[in-house]
Amino acid sequence: MILILAACLCLGYYLACGIRFSFRTSLLWGWLAAAAYFSLLFCLPARARHWGLTPFVLYLVFLALFLRKSAGADAPLPADAILVPGSRADGGMPPRFLESRAEAARALWEKKPVPVTL
Repeated sequence: MILILAACLCLGYYLACGIRFSFRTSLLWGWLAAAAYFSLLFCLPARARHWGLTPFVLYLVFLALFLRKSAGADAPLPADAILVPGSRADGGMPPRFLESRAEAARALWEKKPVPVTL
């Protein structure tokens, strides 16, 4: 029963994140694989199920190590310029996403003044 519940939770999380964000989100496919794995594990005889959990536990360990290693990958690198992609402003008001980009560029510029290109 716990395996079916785990499969349903993994599938639900996959669908919720896929609908909310995108099904192409990095590592989202792992939840679908986990749902399939738990479903297949449920089909095994009860005495063999505990051996089937070993690969999943190893998967979780390697996933945790991968996420820990890549945690600092989003840190900004030193730069000689800041490039802010823009768009056309209809009616003289910039779109909201352009305002957030400009605010992020300003925050970077305050840390280290460099030329800004819009």
